[in-house]
Amino acid sequence: MTCVERQNEIESDKIYVQMFGSFRMTYQGQQIQLGKWLSAKMIHLLLLLICRRGEGVTRSELIRRLYGADENDSQSSNSLRAMIFRLRRSIQESGLPEGEYISTRGGRYTWNNQPLETELDVEIFQKLVKAAFEEIDPVRRVELLTAACRTCSGDFMPDMVSDEWVGKTSWRFRELYMRALRELTSQLKSQKRYTELLEDCELVLKRYPSEEWQCMKLESLNDMKRYREAVEYYEALETEARQTCTPFLSQDLKEQYLKAKNMMQYEVVEMEQIQKDLMPVLLKPGATSCEYLEFVDIYQFMMRVFAREGISSQLLLLTLVGPQGAELESSGMLEGARSSLESAIQKTIRCSDLYTRYGSNQFLVLLASTGQQGGEEARERILECYRAISRNPQITLRCELRDICSDEL
Repeated sequence: MTCVERQNEIESDKIYVQMFGSFRMTYQGQQIQLGKWLSAKMIHLLLLLICRRGEGVTRSELIRRLYGADENDSQSSNSLRAMIFRLRRSIQESGLPEGEYISTRGGRYTWNNQPLETELDVEIFQKLVKAAFEEIDPVRRVELLTAACRTCSGDFMPDMVSDEWVGKTSWRFRELYMRALRELTSQLKSQKRYTELLEDCELVLKRYPSEEWQCMKLESLNDMKRYREAVEYYEALETEARQTCTPFLSQDLKEQYLKAKNMMQYEVVEMEQIQKDLMPVLLKPGATSCEYLEFVDIYQFMMRVFAREGISSQLLLLTLVGPQGAELESSGMLEGARSSLESAIQKTIRCSDLYTRYGSNQFLVLLASTGQQGGEEARERILECYRAISRNPQITLRCELRDICSDEL
C-alpha cells in the first residue's frame, strides 16, 4: 500500500486508529474528539477493546489489567462500569454516526466493527511487512517496505510503555520495524538508490540514534561521492562524543571517515571553499579541544615552531582526585565533575590554547606562547571556575604546571 492509498483509507468511511507515536483516532480525515472524559486509564481501556475488537475482553481481564484487582473487588467493578458509561457517552458526543460501538454480552465487552469498520496502523504495518517479505520483485518489495516503515511512525503507545503488555508489544513492533528497515536499506543499497537510503538513515537516526545507522549514513554519503559531507558528519559525531564523554567511535565509522578523507584529495576545491571550511574552526570561541593522538601531533609541531621563534609555553595537567588525594573510580559523580572541569577549561582559557582528555580523570592543556606567570594565572582561573560550578566538594582538582622553554627543545 502506497502513502496515497493509505491516505485514501484514512479519509474513507472507516475509523482509523493511530497507535504508533501517539494515540489518535480519525474519521474521514478529521480527529475524533472524545472530550474531557478521556483519561489515561480510559485510553488504556479503549486500546484493549480496539485491539481485541470482534472477540471482546472479559470483565475480569479488564479489571485485572486496569486496576490490578480481582473481579470480585466491588470498587474496581463499579469503576469499570462507570468508565464504560463515560466512554460510550464520549463516543456518542464525538460526532460519529450513531451505533453500538461497545457492546456487553455475557460478561464480555466488545468493540464492534459496526456501524463503522475500525482500522489500526499497527495492523496495516504488519500486513505491509508480511507482503514485502513475500514479494519477489525487488522494486515492489522496496515500495512495500518503504510504506511499512513510514506507517510505523514511532514506538507503540509510548505514553503507556510502563504497562507490561504495552511494553512487550512495543518491543515486538520495534524489532519488526528494525527487521523491515534493515531489509529496506539492503535492497536500496543493492539497487544503488543511495538518495532514498540516506533519507531512511536520517529518519531512523532521529528516533533510534545508534552507531549502526551512523555508519550506514557515512557509507551512503561515500557511495554518493559526497565526501566532504561524510567528513563533516564524522567530525560532528566525534565532537559530540567528546562533549558527552562517551566511548570513542568504532573502527567501522573511522574506516568510512578515512575513506572519505582519502577521496577528498582527488577533488578540485577552490581556495574560497577551503577558507570557508577552515573559518568556523578559527572563529570558534573558547579553547580548542581534540583527541589525545591529535594533541600529540599538534604539540610536537607547535614545539618546533616555539623552538624556532624562541617562545616559551606551558603544559598544564589537571587531575580530579577524591578526599586526601585518593584516586577516583569511574562513577556518575566522576562524570559530573569531569563535565564541570571541561566546562571550566572552555570558559577560562584562550581560543589559541589546546586541551585534551587524558584518561578518565585528567585533562592536558597546552598554553601556547605563555610564560610562567601567564600559566599560573590560567591555572588559577580554571581552579576558581571549577570550584564555582562543581557540585561535589569531595572531588577536588590538582594542578601541575610545567614550563616548556624553547632552549630545552
